Amino acid sequence: IIMALGVADSLHLVGQYYEEQLNPRGRSKQELIVDACMALWYPVLITSLTDVAGFFALYLVGIMPPIRYFGLFTCVGVLGALVYSYAIGPAGLMVRPLKVSGAFLRRRSSAGQAGGMDIVGRLMGRLGALVYRRRYLTLGLGVGVIAIAAWGASRLTINDARIMAFK
Repeated sequence: IIMALGVADSLHLVGQYYEEQLNPRGRSKQELIVDACMALWYPVLITSLTDVAGFFALYLVGIMPPIRYFGLFTCVGVLGALVYSYAIGPAGLMVRPLKVSGAFLRRRSSAGQAGGMDIVGRLMGRLGALVYRRRYLTLGLGVGVIAIAAWGASRLTINDARIMAFK
């Protein structure tokens, strides 16, 4: 879990750095890296803090010691991954030579603009337009799915006989 979150934060930072390189506007390499970090600090911080809150809840309410320690150590690891992403990641980008990613250049040339869309991007755009046009239907379907899930959850029976073996 910690490795996945740390890698995801770093990959988002590198991706934003490459996006910033597509329109440098006379900025230096350091300014590009700072702008990439500034663009992502809030989303990365919020996702990390929600993960910390969730795993800290495991620590607070965990009945079994392994679950509690899993929650505690994962909290520490997620915070470490956040610090790593914003301390070591930008330093690593500074060491590398300033070079625009070929994948981003291909996206630009295929669409004629920076950040051009591939087939997945076009499909997501169409899906977003469909959801917007049918927003009340989509909302109703979402509420229906939640209602069915709540009904199904109410029918669950908890068999905690095996938990007694851990006490």
